[in-house]
Amino acid sequence: MKLDPRQLFHLQSVIEHGGFGRASEAIHLTQPALTRSIQALERNIGSKLINRQRGGLVLTEVGQLLLEHTSHLDQAERELQRRITMIKGLELGELRIGVGMFGAAGLIGPAIGLLNQLHPRIKVRVTVAPYHEMPERVLNGDLDIIVMEKSLLTDSDQFEIENLSPHPITLVCRKGHPLQAKKKVDLSDMLLFPLAAPKMPPALAESFKNKLLVAAPDFAGQARDLATVECDSWRILIDVVLNSDAVAVAPLFVIEHELRSGLLHTFPPFDIGFDFHLALAYRGRRELSSSETRFIELLHQHDKQTFLTMSQLITGASSDN
Repeated sequence: MKLDPRQLFHLQSVIEHGGFGRASEAIHLTQPALTRSIQALERNIGSKLINRQRGGLVLTEVGQLLLEHTSHLDQAERELQRRITMIKGLELGELRIGVGMFGAAGLIGPAIGLLNQLHPRIKVRVTVAPYHEMPERVLNGDLDIIVMEKSLLTDSDQFEIENLSPHPITLVCRKGHPLQAKKKVDLSDMLLFPLAAPKMPPALAESFKNKLLVAAPDFAGQARDLATVECDSWRILIDVVLNSDAVAVAPLFVIEHELRSGLLHTFPPFDIGFDFHLALAYRGRRELSSSETRFIELLHQHDKQTFLTMSQLITGASSDN
């Protein structure tokens, strides 16, 4: 016995619309043609499917079983269509990502690389912009997802926000720096040298200054000025430190390669006030595309792995020192 999907659809329509007349109008088929279709299905099954009663049409036990089967087929078809749409989205999608000009840019590169490796036809556009511009650009539709310091996402009602790991910030210097000759180094020693750092959001910068004043009160003037060299490019900051006696403040994941290769040196962890709390955000009350969902998944995976790797790096650096 082979069932005709069209006849199953006709049976479902008759029951859903409560009669042959309304069903024929809804599916744009003449009532005689619809009646013949149901009769043909009954002959194929070898059993009556519908009984006429005063209250209307009533399915027989076999008819009810057949209708349940038809419903399962509909659900399977919708799921198939959804999966096909997702696959097409991953093959042909477009993703517009905004990142801050310092740490966030150093975190998302590997996630985008993995996305490109797995789904090379997704078009990715990355915008590196000042932190104060990005939330508005998401709301205006210029960007799909932004990755930035969490404290800057103040209008949480308009965004969906997903926290990333709290990445430790450390102070580092170049290999052969005068500080390496000292048996013990504290924060006051490091503040004798120029400080290279990114431009921080006002609230974050104020918190950092206050923590420096508590740890090294004799350096109130330097804490107010904060950085001797201020730059939003982590690559430039690293080059400044490699070619001077300046010390830099940076998230560990930004300088991992230079630390492992021995080009940069960090001392036992100082409590300099805060971790780097990143978050990803997108406009709220909307459904994410397949490419957005996939990127977010890969970014969380990379972020968690980076956090574990940096924790191990800190442990190793502490034991070496």
